[in-house]
Amino acid sequence: VIRSMENLYHILQDKGITLDTDYT
Repeated sequence: VIRSMENLYHILQDKGITLDTDYT
């Protein structure tokens, strides 16, 4: 199973972007 949302979440965090929605 490809955790696309989880990967995206980590990518955004790596870019220093914080999201209101928690994908974890």
